[in-house]
Amino acid sequence: MKTVTKLCSLAFSVGSIPIISSAVDARPAYVGRVPSTLSCSTCHIDNQPKSVRNSFGIDFLQAGLSWEPICNNDSDMDSFSNGVELNDPNCTWVRGAPPPAGPQSNPGDAGSIPLVEPPEPTCNDQIQNGDESDVDCGGPDCPACPDSSMCMVASDCAEASDCIGGICQATAMAGEMVMAGEMAGEMVMAGEMAGEMVMAGEMAGEMVMAGEMAGEMVIAGEMAGEMVIAGEPANAGDMQEEAGEMADSTGNSASQDDGGCMTNSKDSSNSISLILFLLLLGVRRYQMPKETPNHLS
Repeated sequence: MKTVTKLCSLAFSVGSIPIISSAVDARPAYVGRVPSTLSCSTCHIDNQPKSVRNSFGIDFLQAGLSWEPICNNDSDMDSFSNGVELNDPNCTWVRGAPPPAGPQSNPGDAGSIPLVEPPEPTCNDQIQNGDESDVDCGGPDCPACPDSSMCMVASDCAEASDCIGGICQATAMAGEMVMAGEMAGEMVMAGEMAGEMVMAGEMAGEMVMAGEMAGEMVIAGEMAGEMVIAGEPANAGDMQEEAGEMADSTGNSASQDDGGCMTNSKDSSNSISLILFLLLLGVRRYQMPKETPNHLS
């Protein structure tokens, strides 16, 4: 022990200002500031002066070379606090007092574990342990975690949050997104229904036009029937002329009823003229007396 202390004293006799670095000298005065019997290896990885600091040595330097702020820390993350590893579990040791009796483990080496069971995890030990999903929260025993904390199930998060992708996130925004999606779906359905109504309107319009044409053909048939009853003789020219006049009359009537908006009245008139002509031709042939065959006379 005296030899190691002399080596540390010799190694740190140069300079009086501590250097904040991971590779610094182990001053003997620093060894006396922690309740350790491990000498330079307490803060250095290979128990040699001017070597790289271990995790405890870095924490010790950042704490201003003071033991009290880091006594409850777990510098090497082996589930044992620095105080437990250096036999000061209650952090009662003060500078100048002899180190606690008994074996010690290195608080800067995760492979060095004390010969005691680790303390029971609590919800205020500032360590994620036990069944906690994050530091001191989550799990069946600790309070629910705030947003942005790690989680495993929804019950690990606060009441207004949910566990999404292993992180506690507020559910209000998710609900608003769902409502927006439902509204968008309803708008799509309304658009489809509007399109179907437009198609139905177009079909109804076509049916109305077809009904009007059928009505015109019925009127033409009735007029042809009246001409049959009257028995008026006519030749093909007369019939064509009569059919043309009837078609013109029907076409003009349709154009007037449509407010001048019918653009195919001429085509309709020509079609009706042809139909009436054929009807009248059949009527005239029906009225003509049938000739008696020569062999029967």
